[in-house]
Amino acid sequence: MLSGCRDNIPLVLPMLFYECAQDIRNKLLAYRLRNWRRMEVDDNLADRTVEPRLSQVTLTLKTIVGDPTLQKEIDRFIREYYRQTIVERGMTLSAMIVEASVELQNRPSEVLGLDGTQAYDLSVKTIAKMVNERMDEENYPDEDDAKQRPKITPRKVGEEVRKLGLGTRRKADKSRAFEVIWNEERIASLKVRYGIERVEPSGHPRWRLGHPGPFPFIVLIAVR
Repeated sequence: MLSGCRDNIPLVLPMLFYECAQDIRNKLLAYRLRNWRRMEVDDNLADRTVEPRLSQVTLTLKTIVGDPTLQKEIDRFIREYYRQTIVERGMTLSAMIVEASVELQNRPSEVLGLDGTQAYDLSVKTIAKMVNERMDEENYPDEDDAKQRPKITPRKVGEEVRKLGLGTRRKADKSRAFEVIWNEERIASLKVRYGIERVEPSGHPRWRLGHPGPFPFIVLIAVR
């Protein structure tokens, strides 16, 4: 027998399969029609430790279940699912760009802006440099391997920044380089999405994801 093949799985599904599937759909529809507008969703069952969308999905399910023990099981499952989702997001390029941007925003430039206020270097070139350094440090301990890796370009950073809902513009100084437009509200949302929280160590912080931030499963590590 070929590897991966099972004798108890037909190559062509019989009509009985489709009849059973239709029967299940009919039962689900009948349940919905019989209970139309009879159910009041209890907002007190909402889980505030996960994303609103996940809480919205499980809120209805927990209302239908009604059993407190099973409701707790649902909460445990969805929290673990959310924790793993945050961890996986933290491994993406988008997360590294957000981390680098947050770090730069908390690291004032030594040069003042044209209006005399404190300046921050949020250029896509600087962000790309930081992301590349971090990728090499974490994934390519061998310098030769790091040199052979395709580098993240400022252009790529600019594209990712716009996908994150942030804007870019040319700097007002002589360089005319592109920089990220800092949007406090949007950045706050991205920090929650990628599990990034503000850390106040001595010196310049490094942002590294452990678990989701203001929630019970979040642990953030500052690396000096």
